[in-house]
Amino acid sequence: SCQYERALPLLEKGVAIRRECLPHDHPDVANALRMLSECCQKVGEIKRAVQLAEESLSIASSCLPRNHADIAVFVSQLASCRHMTGNLDEAIQLTQQCISIYNLNLPASRSSLCISLCNLGTYYSKKGMFMEAIRTLEECLVARRSFLSPDHPSIGYS
Repeated sequence: SCQYERALPLLEKGVAIRRECLPHDHPDVANALRMLSECCQKVGEIKRAVQLAEESLSIASSCLPRNHADIAVFVSQLASCRHMTGNLDEAIQLTQQCISIYNLNLPASRSSLCISLCNLGTYYSKKGMFMEAIRTLEECLVARRSFLSPDHPSIGYS
């Protein structure tokens, strides 16, 4: 947490510089806001993290194609924030959206797809939806086995 607290003002400065130098709807502005959101989430500033995640997604959605793999990264950050606020239904819905986008961008996005599947399984489990959690985590395992060696640590994580 200490490193994140030290990073926070640097990320804030990065956002300010990008806002000053770039159009408001530039993808670099969106990405800087997303990274700031992640840092705020790590230091427990959840409300601020949600606002930044929403803003970053709004900007990214205005400048990137709807099914661009990068959109899923912004959606995933918002899903993570919603999870942190206890809104598992929205976290599930947003993560399902990520999975749909990643599926359209295979094979380049297969690692990100697996992360989203694992997150979705976690959200289902926290809601007590254990059959859905098992199904989703099995899907993640099958996907990871398709491109990782059998002894890769991520196989065990699945």
